[in-house]
Amino acid sequence: MRIKLKLPTAIAQALGIEAYVITKEFSFSQAILQAIWTEATQDQLDDNETSEPTVPGSPLLSLPSSPSSSPLSSPPASPKHIEDPPAGATVQPPNQPSPGLTNTKKRKISCAKASSKAARKRKRKEAPPKTADEIPVKPAAQRKHVYPSTPVHPQFSMEEDAPVASSSYVGKRSECQEGDSVAWSLEDMVGPNSKFKFSLFKWDAE
Repeated sequence: MRIKLKLPTAIAQALGIEAYVITKEFSFSQAILQAIWTEATQDQLDDNETSEPTVPGSPLLSLPSSPSSSPLSSPPASPKHIEDPPAGATVQPPNQPSPGLTNTKKRKISCAKASSKAARKRKRKEAPPKTADEIPVKPAAQRKHVYPSTPVHPQFSMEEDAPVASSSYVGKRSECQEGDSVAWSLEDMVGPNSKFKFSLFKWDAE
């Protein structure tokens, strides 16, 4: 079984090996001693105290008496990454959702949206119709059109004078034949002498 270790950068540089070490027989204590020995040797060379590196006499810096399975002078140069698989082996790609699962999820989302839309439509049909007073008015529309305007109180009542049907209000029938179209002029619609006696209020749309 291989063991993958991550050494500190300073120790790895002192040992002359990669930061990632993969080995079966690795002694961390011996690696530390080797790093200390190398650092002490470099300090002696910098001070020009001796021409040949010597091992300090401290027992902490001495190598253990028990023989090591791998020589400390030449640490094993292990590869940085795990070995490649054999030539005949195939690497399995990461699990990815199959197209069938993706399509199933899309169908579920579409069905949920359709059912929600149908439920809202059914609730609107079951709810009683709202009157004009129950429909909320936007505050911006009130500030722009309602507040600066002057109210007009007509004599015509939508509740009493306007004929209604189940679908909408019923317009006034003309005297022309069915299928004929009549274009009324403004004089026919507005004024005291007009046919329909409407009043004209000019609005600048502001």
